[in-house]
Amino acid sequence: MSAISGKPPVARVAVTVPPAGWFHGISRAMYGIYREALVELGVEVFDVPVEALLPPDHGGLADLIDDLKAFRPELAFGLPLGSYALIARLGAQRDGWRPNLFTDIFDIPTICFWDHAPFELADQLLTPHPATPGESRAGALASLRRALAHPRLLHWSRDSGQTRLMRHFGLLPETPPIFATSPALGGAVDTAAAPSPAADVAFIGHFYQVPRARQHPALRALADQATAAWHRHGGALWDALEGAIAGLPPALRTELALDPDQTFFWAWVHRTIIHDSQTDVG
Repeated sequence: MSAISGKPPVARVAVTVPPAGWFHGISRAMYGIYREALVELGVEVFDVPVEALLPPDHGGLADLIDDLKAFRPELAFGLPLGSYALIARLGAQRDGWRPNLFTDIFDIPTICFWDHAPFELADQLLTPHPATPGESRAGALASLRRALAHPRLLHWSRDSGQTRLMRHFGLLPETPPIFATSPALGGAVDTAAAPSPAADVAFIGHFYQVPRARQHPALRALADQATAAWHRHGGALWDALEGAIAGLPPALRTELALDPDQTFFWAWVHRTIIHDSQTDVG
């Protein structure tokens, strides 16, 4: 508490602002709800537009950094998801590394609220995405660990399976993740105006409308095999995929770049789980 006023000091938090059009405006709406809740808690908020860093607008970025220095943030929060804080990066250095605005430049704790970790996080960080195994790049695990195991990151997990996978790939810092359910979105849905359900079915999410890209026949067969096994046995889809990949001949696995150190591995697994298998009729 302040010795003068007797009131607790006001926390200064930098939050990310997603572009208005992302996810048809859903991301911006969720950001607004969370931001309003922080303000109601008495937090002083500084908005960091993600657009200023995609790619970095060097003129505007210098002004943004100066304004952040004047604000003196104590904490950063990726709103509405941690990946928006992770992609807030400056231009590449000589070794190709793009330092993060919050964890590297300002050296402040940064809350990373997960969405489909680790594959969604890898999808945001390992860009540009290789379209084919032949375009894959090695060193994916080192890049992910450098970004995700950063000691300034405070990981927020809402799913024990995602936590298991983050540990499996060695993507967590020494500080254990926060484990809590998703933040409540009060006022996001008008339940009074919602029609009565005709059946016990509900969907909360986003349909991916981009059709499946052409793939190597072995990749299509692998995805179909894993999806069928998942429908039969349940559990985590990644476990079915991991088993299918392990069953490939080593030479074919190498040809298809299905190794966690290859960037194509992460792009293909993310696409298969999020876009293809989860919307498969079964």
